[in-house]
Amino acid sequence: MIVYSSTTTIPLICVGKDMADVRSHTVRKSQSSEKCLEIKSNLSDTKTWPNWHRGATQMVASEAGELKKGHRIALHQLIKGALIENRWFVENIREGKDYYEIVLLFEGQSRMERNTARSMKEYRICITILMDNGGVEIHSTWKSKGIGRFFSKRLSIFATTNAQHLLDDLCSI
Repeated sequence: MIVYSSTTTIPLICVGKDMADVRSHTVRKSQSSEKCLEIKSNLSDTKTWPNWHRGATQMVASEAGELKKGHRIALHQLIKGALIENRWFVENIREGKDYYEIVLLFEGQSRMERNTARSMKEYRICITILMDNGGVEIHSTWKSKGIGRFFSKRLSIFATTNAQHLLDDLCSI
């Protein structure tokens, strides 16, 4: 049995054939304390997401306002005239005096109300903000499933690009 753990709080226990399936990627950027506080306030407020997130021209949340554990969010965008909806579940939120951390679990994607992105499972994004001259870190983990194992390189490109875009969007607030 192997236990994977990042500097953040996503514990991942893998046994047997699943050990080879788990992929992860981490990106981070240093920011000032003031900038980190601004990023935290925008990240935790669902009303501000369409203003800073490039993948959210609209956002639907189970409850407007501050994100809380157990909330569901859906990010809507138009690509080539088709409505794309990405659904996320707020799995965990941890907050302290000098940090803020949110773990989002990918629930699925639909294009024109048809399910897509079915070759990824357990895709999680953990966003950690360290307030005292720290910065922002985004740690992603995912597994390929079914025929998606043949396209694992494309899934890896999708997950790493998604994390980098999210980091760039957060740091440009």
